[in-house]
Amino acid sequence: MQKSLSLLAVGLSLLAFGAPTPVLAKSLKGAVCASFSGKREVGISHVWYQPYSASRCFSSLSTCKAWLYKVQTAYPLDMDFRPCHSR
Repeated sequence: MQKSLSLLAVGLSLLAFGAPTPVLAKSLKGAVCASFSGKREVGISHVWYQPYSASRCFSSLSTCKAWLYKVQTAYPLDMDFRPCHSR
């Protein structure tokens, strides 16, 4: 039961940042890829910084740009990214 819940949590978190499409797109010739790293501030009384880093490939440029916009909005501090480009 615990393993099922943890797999579900991982699946939902990947779904939030567009993983199902990139997993399939890696095998496609002409996939559109981008990479991102950044941080966000977490906490109220004790502030700490949560890092996030990912490289993803998508089947379309619009999907790639939407993912990149989403992660830039969610992790606005110390951003470093490579814009969407064709493979």
